[in-house]
Amino acid sequence: MRFVLIFFVLCMMSLAIQAQDSLVVFDGSGKTEGKGFALPRGLSKLEESYKRPHTNKKHLEFEGVFSRGWAGFGWNWKGWEGKGTNLSAYKNMVFHIAVSPFKISDMNIQLTSKNKNGQQDDMGPKVSILPAITKTGKYIKIIIPLKKLFGDNLDKSAVWGFNVGVYRNKTSKASDFRVFIDQIEFAQ
Repeated sequence: MRFVLIFFVLCMMSLAIQAQDSLVVFDGSGKTEGKGFALPRGLSKLEESYKRPHTNKKHLEFEGVFSRGWAGFGWNWKGWEGKGTNLSAYKNMVFHIAVSPFKISDMNIQLTSKNKNGQQDDMGPKVSILPAITKTGKYIKIIIPLKKLFGDNLDKSAVWGFNVGVYRNKTSKASDFRVFIDQIEFAQ
């Protein structure tokens, strides 16, 4: 009995340590706080949805409509209020993404933070994730080293969201598409 109790305590300690090794900002269950946006306004939309979750009950679903060959969305886990999250201790951004079949020329992601005046977003460099999307319609795991996302005007000690830009392939006639994104976290 004593061995079982010790084993249980060690397992719980291990889980606690693992939990500290990552910072979950959206998981479709316990971590869904935040607000998003979709562009172009009035055509595209972003919502929390139950249709195609990867991990838990909900995921973020972007219904994009291209305007001038571009569409995009963003998620701010702080809802544009308060102080951002210090990501200095983390090494990677990790999330799961699925895209509906369509032809695009690029899809990129960038982190956002409060600017020095605390008003609007400052943005980090854009990192293309299109080369990592090897299948359409199915979730794949994306891991991006934060050193690629840090820089430009981004304050890595006050990050509060991300933006995704999608660019239509010039030969594609499709005008709308879907992106599903889930289990968004930062890992050490």
